[in-house]
Parts: sequence; structure tokens; C-alpha cells
Amino acid sequence: MSQINERSTLALNNKVEILCFRLNNDTIFSINVFKIREVVKSKALTKLPYENSILKGLLTIRGETIPVLNISSWLLKYLNDIDELDGQIVICEFNDIILGIHVNRVDYILRRDWSEVYSSSFSDFGNKITSYTKSDNGDIVYIIDVEQMMYDMFPNLAISENNTKTIKHVKINLHDKLLLLAEDSNIARKAICNVLDKCNLHYKAFENGKKLLEFIAKTDISKIAAIITDLEMPEVSGFTVIKEIKEDSSTKHIPIIVYSSLTGDSNKSIIKDLKALAFVSKTNPTEVIDILQTIV
Repeated sequence: MSQINERSTLALNNKVEILCFRLNNDTIFSINVFKIREVVKSKALTKLPYENSILKGLLTIRGETIPVLNISSWLLKYLNDIDELDGQIVICEFNDIILGIHVNRVDYILRRDWSEVYSSSFSDFGNKITSYTKSDNGDIVYIIDVEQMMYDMFPNLAISENNTKTIKHVKINLHDKLLLLAEDSNIARKAICNVLDKCNLHYKAFENGKKLLEFIAKTDISKIAAIITDLEMPEVSGFTVIKEIKEDSSTKHIPIIVYSSLTGDSNKSIIKDLKALAFVSKTNPTEVIDILQTIV
């Protein structure tokens, strides 16, 4: 219970904790602690019956079989792979999926305000980094786009034409109002925008919560139909977006749909307490349409 309360305090105060780790170089990468179940010593993996450059093998732990990502190869092709029996495996859980990533070593947990996390423009990593911050020593810490990682590992989860055929004929009348969307992951934003486009819905997308709140501050509130927001975003988190909107008498009536990979019960409990309307996992963006049909 104390851990849940601490998570709530962090989330509601626009703060985040990230687990920092290294591969076979000095670069520091990280993942939100909310998405990490445990860290275990690396051991022999069960080889896949087929060749896969991204999946390293399968880890069996306490009777559970977990796919392990070859994160060195996924991030940068020129990085030397980590020997199977060396390093550690970070067990992650998000979007109701469990997977492991093989790292050289876990360094530390870093706590930062989301205002100290910045949108990434580092081309070396393509679309695999969402944002970055700095360590206490001033080193750059890259935050991995776990949505991109998930879709690369499990491409069948990506939104395709076949997934959206059923919503092509859905008619939603926004009555000349606008949907607002905040999402920092390129691939997750593309997925939800694809769904909204299929329904010919008028929307405006932002790459973080700060830009969304700035837009709301200067727009006609009566023209906003609903808000769709991620939770983890640089500068201003989705938790803070919900909190500020629901505490303002002029905006508290706006329905908010949370679109997130933080599918744990503690996170769902926090957003329920904040009076968000609904929670949608990023593996199922078409569910947003079902919810919109009930509120507009």
C-alpha cells in the first residue's frame, strides 16, 4: 500500500522515476519505473525455433515464459551484443504484456520532474527514443519509446488496415467541436490518429501535455468535445493534465479518455480518482471510438 501511495504522490506532482541502465557503451538509457516488474541476473535463454534479430530468446522464471529483447541490436545495429550469461534482464510489464530486455548493467533510479524531461530530436536512435533528461552528473539519459519497442517485437499488435475496417462506417457527430490529443510516442500517436482519421473526426494532436494545456488556455472551451491523453509525457504529464482540467471550473466538464500503456491497477485507480472518464490501452486504440460514441 505504501508503494501505491508513493506512486500516487509522484504522479500527482508531475514527477517520474526512471530506471537507468547501460549497454556495451557509456550511453545511459532508461524506462519508467512504473513499467518495471523486477530485475534479474541474466541466465541461459531458450533459443527461438526461427531466426529473429530483435528477440534474443525466451526466459523462464517461476514457471512463466518471457520473451527477451536484444535491445543492443534494436537500438543501434553497431552496438556489440551482450553475452547471454552476462548482465541483467529487466522484466517490464505494460499494455498487459510482459517482456524482458537484456542490459549490461542497471545503474540507478533517477527521480525527475516532468518539466526536466524534454522531447527528443536525436537522430542516432531514429524513433526509438521519446525524450531525454540529465543525470545528477549532467550526463544525458535517453528514455526509450516502449511503444515502438513493443510494436517492433510484436508487429501483429500494430494498427493495420484490417484492424480499422470495422470503424470506417462509424459516424460520430462532434457538432463542430474539436477533439484534443496529447501523445509523445510517434508510433502511438500515429495509431490513434489513424483511427480518428478513419472516422473523419476533427482533432488537434500535441506531443506533450504542456502544449495541450497551452492550447486550451487560448481557445474557446465550448469548442472542445473531449480530450485523449497519454500519461507519460515530457514537460507536463497526463496525470497533471487531468488534474488541472478537472480542478478548473471552466473545463471540468470536458470528458477525458486516458490512452496509455501504464495498464497497472494502481495507475487506473489514480486516474479514476482524478475523474477521468475512461482508460484505453495503447494496444486497442479503436476502443476510443466506442467511448466517443457514448459521450458526443
